[in-house]
Amino acid sequence: MALHAEIDGQMIPLRKCDWVKWAPCGCPVGVSVAGEGFVVTEDDAWKEFYDRKRDADRARRQGYRMELVTHARWGAEIMPQMTAPCPHDATEAAKAAGTENGS
Repeated sequence: MALHAEIDGQMIPLRKCDWVKWAPCGCPVGVSVAGEGFVVTEDDAWKEFYDRKRDADRARRQGYRMELVTHARWGAEIMPQMTAPCPHDATEAAKAAGTENGS
């Protein structure tokens, strides 16, 4: 029997899903393929990115999070975001330099 996950009210086979790691700013910063024999649970996803639990716990406290998404959403929406520069880095740098909004 294949494992399924409920995403947006639909039951999706886990083999058609990915775990996305989101930064505190809201940008995707990593992905791991979900599926039987791979990364099934959210805890499994954290283990894919961090060898030590304390490092994963620190990332959670800093605001990183995992989200299970469909391959379709990954390809259409998230992958393009991961290949583009983080728009928040420039905003944060401008705030720190006092040059935000052209000041």
